[in-house]
Amino acid sequence: GENATERMDSVEQALEELLTAALPQGCITVGVYEAAKSLNVDPDNVVLCLLATDEEDVKDVALQIHITLIQGFCCEND
Repeated sequence: GENATERMDSVEQALEELLTAALPQGCITVGVYEAAKSLNVDPDNVVLCLLATDEEDVKDVALQIHITLIQGFCCEND
């Protein structure tokens, strides 16, 4: 409904503000392999992890394994 759309707009705006502020500070890691490396090296320094995939990613078994490991790590570590 209308309320759900408003909430999604609010989340989208908050995420955009967060990313815009973090980018100039060098606080963003881009890429599944790079994210896995960051989580392995300094997991306490990771605040937010967004995993986006497309149809090509589904075909890459190694990438899918890394995504699954990142999801599991995040679930175990809140």
